[in-house]
Amino acid sequence: MIKAALVLFLNVSAMPSHSLSIEMFFEPDEVNKVLQGDIYTFSRFGNKIKNADGSNRIVKLPVTEYIAKELSGYEMVTVEKAFFPYDLKTESKLAFYNYLQRYSTLAGTLYYSRTDRKVQKLVLESYRVDSTDLKQKEEDTVHTQIKDYHRDYVYLKDNRFGKIVFSSEIFPKNDHFVMRQTNIKPLSMFRIPVNDKGQYQLISFYIYDKDRKGYFYYTVHAMKVRGGLIRTLGRLSPESLANRTRAMTVHIAAFFEMDWSKRRKVF
Repeated sequence: MIKAALVLFLNVSAMPSHSLSIEMFFEPDEVNKVLQGDIYTFSRFGNKIKNADGSNRIVKLPVTEYIAKELSGYEMVTVEKAFFPYDLKTESKLAFYNYLQRYSTLAGTLYYSRTDRKVQKLVLESYRVDSTDLKQKEEDTVHTQIKDYHRDYVYLKDNRFGKIVFSSEIFPKNDHFVMRQTNIKPLSMFRIPVNDKGQYQLISFYIYDKDRKGYFYYTVHAMKVRGGLIRTLGRLSPESLANRTRAMTVHIAAFFEMDWSKRRKVF
């Protein structure tokens, strides 16, 4: 009986967590820092590691129903953490839900390019499409209520990776939101294959804290990189992915009327 109970405990402990909590994504010292306005960034490309705090620590991804275990083994991984003040007693949760799905607003998003050493456009085009075949451009949807689950297909033209098609899923959980975007067509750079479909994921968690009156933000961008040729170009690095991730963070911050435009350069 004791042996059986122990086996059951170990099996349950090994299962991905289906709950969302600040403790799952933030260390105690990180909570204090982001509440003070800091943005924490970790980025890795292969064995090269960069941390915004200057340390050499490796940030492990929490395994959840939204973050698959294999993402930790991808060649490029960036994690960013921040806090956005937003009191749901006086502000609209539906407005934020709709903003997360306003894909057209991503067009023109700026980032700091280490290659060109200046701020320039990261996203050249962005809009919702009617299907994976890109047959028709669609306007952003304005929802009148928050759904338990919603998925869109999004076309995005990236300044380096060219045309990307994402499956964009949003999972509202009480006052929290999870957004997961997955490429549904292979990626390439300069016509050189980078990866296959499903091997580039952007997953963002917005964990609401009613006492702090705002969202704790945790995002992970994970990209599998196959083949040696694309690695030798020198265009992929922990710094480059970190600056791309930061561009999305700055974009989200604008909804909360926070101007982080001077914080686009991470490293």
